[in-house]
Amino acid sequence: MNIRSSKKIDSPTNRVGGTSESKFKQIKQKIPMLSLSNAYSNKDLKDFDKRIKEALKEEYEYVVELKIDGLSVSLNYEDFEFKFGATRGNGIIGEDITKNLMTIKSIPLKIETEKEMVLRGEVYISKENFEKINKNQINNNEK
Repeated sequence: MNIRSSKKIDSPTNRVGGTSESKFKQIKQKIPMLSLSNAYSNKDLKDFDKRIKEALKEEYEYVVELKIDGLSVSLNYEDFEFKFGATRGNGIIGEDITKNLMTIKSIPLKIETEKEMVLRGEVYISKENFEKINKNQINNNEK
């Protein structure tokens, strides 16, 4: 693995905590985070397929997955490192949640590319873990 860094981005201190800020700094998306339209009927699906056919004019396949509803985020990497992350916001301007995202162990703080890369994903918590957190909060007389 050829990952280099002058900073200590992978320090364990970056994986704990988060932020207690009530207002996050606004941040402009490097690539707009557009939303997908909903489909409520077979006609909506057929219309969508027709638009894809007309736009691509070549063979294609669909991959369909269950929708996970969480917080849409962009992860921005430069020179091997996670630089910042933001909420979707209005698609153009989001909120800087870099410190919060750094506490999620499954988000790599270093990657094997020198190029700039923007990844889009959904941050969510399982119902089981959500219930555990709530139980701990109640046991500790916290909100």
